[in-house]
Amino acid sequence: MPAVTAAIRIISEAAASLDVAVKTVGEDGAETALAWHPSAAFVSGEANGWTSSYELIRDLVIDALSDDRGGLAFVNRSGDGRILEIIRPRAGVMQVTDRLSAYMATVPKRGLTVVCNQNGGPASYRSVADEMRDVKDAMKHPDAKTYVTHGLRKNATIELYLAGCDDEMVKAITGHSGVEMLKKYGGQERQKVLAMKAQEARNRAWTEQAQNTNVSKLVSKNQERKNSNDASH
Repeated sequence: MPAVTAAIRIISEAAASLDVAVKTVGEDGAETALAWHPSAAFVSGEANGWTSSYELIRDLVIDALSDDRGGLAFVNRSGDGRILEIIRPRAGVMQVTDRLSAYMATVPKRGLTVVCNQNGGPASYRSVADEMRDVKDAMKHPDAKTYVTHGLRKNATIELYLAGCDDEMVKAITGHSGVEMLKKYGGQERQKVLAMKAQEARNRAWTEQAQNTNVSKLVSKNQERKNSNDASH
């Protein structure tokens, strides 16, 4: 449906081009812009390390126009409640590790939500943060209290690179749309994997070249023998 796709693109891009501000509405209906609000910078500049606020709003409008579930944005906060970034989760099938799948099989199912509260509904950020705090309190590592929930995503990125995944494979799992944050998260592990793949390609090319050279020499020698035999006859 090209016409529908074009219409959605025009509407979403137009909406994302508008000036965005965080406002409070008084009892009299008057609106007051809150330039100091922590979320203001994320909806008028960079939503996160790989998505501009324009791209975020555009994609959320696309989701709202094309999906009955609407558009969803996740506000990622630090342990002290500060906003770190705003992320648009990608719709689709969620991939999990075998060990997580095995654990999930032992947990009673209360609905279709994977990370849920006691009633089967989606868990709130606060409940997840409280759970993480309990886990950190039980850890013996001296830096445990400085760990943040978002660090789990960084750990997953590093694990994927250590497993030999390339950038596209890592993005498919972590949901990153570009490689800039992968460079930040993957760091040296990403560089090692890319270097190993580059050397493998280099060695493969050298081997193929050497084989082709040997074949050429063999063909040349056979041709020389044939010419010599023809001359002797």
